Amino acid sequence: MTAVRNLSISLVASLLVVSSGCETAKDTPTGDDATAKKIYDGLRPTCGGCHGENTNFPIFASATAFQVLILQDPSWVVPGAPEESEFVKILRGEATGQFSQMPLTGDNFATLAADGKTAISVDEIEELIRNLDEQPSLPVESDRSLPTVARKSGDQLLRSLKTQVGLSEDVFFNEEHSGATSGRFAVLDPDRSPMRNPGYGEIPKSIERYIRLGGHSYLEGRRGNTEINPAFVQSLVVLSQTYCRLGITRGDGVLSEATLADVSSDPAGLSKIESNIEYLYLRMLGMLAKEQDKSELLGLFQHYETESSTEDAWTAVCSAIVRDPRWLSL
Repeated sequence: MTAVRNLSISLVASLLVVSSGCETAKDTPTGDDATAKKIYDGLRPTCGGCHGENTNFPIFASATAFQVLILQDPSWVVPGAPEESEFVKILRGEATGQFSQMPLTGDNFATLAADGKTAISVDEIEELIRNLDEQPSLPVESDRSLPTVARKSGDQLLRSLKTQVGLSEDVFFNEEHSGATSGRFAVLDPDRSPMRNPGYGEIPKSIERYIRLGGHSYLEGRRGNTEINPAFVQSLVVLSQTYCRLGITRGDGVLSEATLADVSSDPAGLSKIESNIEYLYLRMLGMLAKEQDKSELLGLFQHYETESSTEDAWTAVCSAIVRDPRWLSL
């Protein structure tokens, strides 16, 4: 399905600085921002093909994405200590985790750099990391009079999504639906035992999705992350569309007042579609839809109904609600 036009994702996206490899207009970066830009510019010609926008791990979607997902993540980079940084070890082919080197095949980055095939050397990257500032710790006390909004954790998000669209876990783990449809988008907690396989070669990707949604791992000592960053938003867009579509075809939570046979050009069908939009709004957001809300979602439905099908139209409506900041927040 073509990218779903979301009514509210712009509110979430406004917190980010990533879109088609373009940066927002700002003054010349300084400090750690400038460091991130130098490393990003040096690595992107070599790494951007596999890790650019619309890839499984889009760390080179923008300089800001690279800074947030790599340089500010202590599991990848230790400011001031490149020799302790997993990211540098991977570039040198000396890592011991799931990925021992980058690129995954052929010569590692350090070897390519030594042969003059890259735009930056590992020594230059190490020097830049050596001069990075440590990330400031959160204040011990905060002003509790200020309003705060917390994002759903990865586990809360997944439970809510599956429950609301009416999906059981079996949808992701049976032979009929373990291929290119649902199995590709299973999300697995790495601490889980026994580990169920949604399809050959899919477990690492399923765990990666869990991590990108902010999932924790007690075994690996990784805390849950409730930030809204480029990796989270990209994963949420794909998962919301996929889970909503599965909810239409395999679940029992998306279509209650209407069917795929109901079209808006028929007065009776239009009435059912409007009723189902109200139902979805109340089911997923826990509130009654205002007239403007219903009008906007109906317009979204009619756009995809005309351009494609009622299945795509309901997928668009459902996934738009999932990506509403009110759905994402606790």
